[in-house]
Amino acid sequence: MAQYVVPCKEPGKTAVPETPAPDGGKPEDAPRILNIDFSALKEASPDLVGWLYCPDTVISYPLVQGKDNSYYLSHLADGSENRNGCLFMDCENRRNMSDENTLVYGHHMASGKMFACLVSYAGQEYYEAHPVVYLVTEEKDYRLELFAGYTAEVDSDAYALRFASKEEFAAWLVRIRGRSDFSSAVQVGEDDHIVTLSTCAYSFENARYVVHGKLTEN
Repeated sequence: MAQYVVPCKEPGKTAVPETPAPDGGKPEDAPRILNIDFSALKEASPDLVGWLYCPDTVISYPLVQGKDNSYYLSHLADGSENRNGCLFMDCENRRNMSDENTLVYGHHMASGKMFACLVSYAGQEYYEAHPVVYLVTEEKDYRLELFAGYTAEVDSDAYALRFASKEEFAAWLVRIRGRSDFSSAVQVGEDDHIVTLSTCAYSFENARYVVHGKLTEN
């Protein structure tokens, strides 16, 4: 779907306003991270949530949400069958990412496509070169400020979507940060929203590699 999206600036550089708005907010005409033809994308993919983009990596793909967590394992965003599948949000998550933890899944392809590069976050150097993933929706640009990445079991609490209390959520944040393969200065707290990127890993049967990021409006 490369025809739907182009970077607003040269690769690896974030598109940000040169000067702040008079009230200190973001100017209405501030450039966006990516220039995406959402009208064309939504025609082709009614399940579209947005576009996920990590500069200087292969991650620049549409993000969808299906009625279950199996369809997009073998279908592209436009519904065509393809072994690469598509990046998709857990069917139980709220589309507006208001849950404490929003899950995004993608295959670990031998070709290096989709989410194969997530396992590279096991190294500090890779994290420092790619500390932010961008989520572009029709309405807003978001940053995923990555703060933890590690190998997990398929039934790990990394996949919890919601929590009974802020205290329980805060304790979860402490646990996942303590497992991380890399160190990050990103601060997270009980009022934040987390997006978790997940792919297969092969260190043991049914292993997964997960990367957690704090969702902030860009």
